[in-house]
Amino acid sequence: QRQRPRQDETGRDLFRASLSADAVRLALALNHPVYDCIYLALAQRIGAVLVTADSRFAKVLAPTGHGESVMTLAQYLEME
Repeated sequence: QRQRPRQDETGRDLFRASLSADAVRLALALNHPVYDCIYLALAQRIGAVLVTADSRFAKVLAPTGHGESVMTLAQYLEME
């Protein structure tokens, strides 16, 4: 049986709310669109590496502390 998401007193899903907040913080810090940063925030939350076809996003992250959290699709395919 699937558990219901934890909610605050207004019924707001706490996981999604905090993930969205993390994504907004990343977007502001990186000066990058939040829709890309949602995936980065989720990858960091679950301890995964984000694989993206967006080489520009990967280049933005490379010199930052988030560079190890992302690889391009081309890099991933080279691993195989």
